[in-house]
Amino acid sequence: MTTKVPMSIEMSNLIKLLWKDRERIKGNENSVVYLSLQFDKQRQRLENLEKKEKYFISNLYNTPNFEKSEDFKKLEQVLPELAINYKRTVVVFQVCKEFFAKNDISKLYRLDKNVLAKVIERYIEDLGILKKRHGCRKVQLPKIAGLMTNLIVKYRPIIPVDIRNNPYLNINETFAIFHAVCICADFSGRKGEIDAFGKSPQHDEFYEDMIYHLNRNFTPESLIMIFKTLCLYQFRSFLKEAVSG
Repeated sequence: MTTKVPMSIEMSNLIKLLWKDRERIKGNENSVVYLSLQFDKQRQRLENLEKKEKYFISNLYNTPNFEKSEDFKKLEQVLPELAINYKRTVVVFQVCKEFFAKNDISKLYRLDKNVLAKVIERYIEDLGILKKRHGCRKVQLPKIAGLMTNLIVKYRPIIPVDIRNNPYLNINETFAIFHAVCICADFSGRKGEIDAFGKSPQHDEFYEDMIYHLNRNFTPESLIMIFKTLCLYQFRSFLKEAVSG
């Protein structure tokens, strides 16, 4: 088990300032514009510090259950969208590592971090629209799977190491499906469901049909329904899961 990276005093103080600013914004309508500008400045400082220290990213990636820690809960309360950004980014990195190893393609392909940043940015926008439309604060796993699959296929973050050597033209479609299945099964805690699906006669057929579908016409909503249907017969424990994003 990797040792948890400690939070720096500077970051701890920034989170405390953000918490105070957030409470002041709620209770002071007359100064909301000024306080919002102050809040945005502190937020940018925290993002810049995270880029240097990688406290949240490193711990989410390496430390089991860090998402449930008090530090991450504080980030979710103060900067919920940033917390979702870090969480989704780390999940893609983790799934990508497993996907490359499982298919022995790490020498052929890599994950473009700049494209991934765009995927996550758009995901947070789409998630906000979905939550507003349904009037909810949390969403079930198939919704995350559907939104992310749409954006992975659209922006194509998996790219060849050598552009002249690109043997798998549907690599992003395949990765998007693999990522979605991991999300639907909550891959960090229920590997048994993923293994059972992988050994089932429906597994290869599902991938073939999905790759065909992703090369045709689809919408995020249609993908959400597909993954919800998959969950209903394969990953039923999803019914108990609802997360902020």
